[in-house]
Amino acid sequence: MKNIWPLHDARNRLSEVVDQAIRRGPQKILRRGKEVAVILSIQEYHRLKAK
Repeated sequence: MKNIWPLHDARNRLSEVVDQAIRRGPQKILRRGKEVAVILSIQEYHRLKAK
């Protein structure tokens, strides 16, 4: 599965994007071909925040 999502696809398939973030790690969101956001699992968020 992919880990890079155009914004339109991410919006339409948000549940799948979140599931992939939980199972496979951070999912990047693109707007007009540029990385603009990342969706991560709450566990990954807490791990990064603790550093």
